[in-house]
Amino acid sequence: MKTSEYIEIDFVIRKLKQKFKVNKKMDEFEVLRDWENVVGKDISENTCPLYIVKERLHIAATGSSWCQEVSFLKSTILKRINEKFGKEIVKDIICRVGKTDEITQ
Repeated sequence: MKTSEYIEIDFVIRKLKQKFKVNKKMDEFEVLRDWENVVGKDISENTCPLYIVKERLHIAATGSSWCQEVSFLKSTILKRINEKFGKEIVKDIICRVGKTDEITQ
């Protein structure tokens, strides 16, 4: 084989990441992992990010009052998330009352 026929591994990895949408999933994981930094200690102690599906962040809260708090701050939270990553990762937040220690996916 001639050297011009070789493909750089970096190129192959980038193409595979694009094909399997790995970058998107990695960004979504970072949103879940960085929840406390985005919303602050008070909200993060009473809410838990569960998963992101179709650009909707699903969270659990310890009570309906915390879901209401998240609802009031939804636009601010969305703005912080998307500014942090420099692109729109999350378009909506869906909150439900449930166990806040049930992080999944």
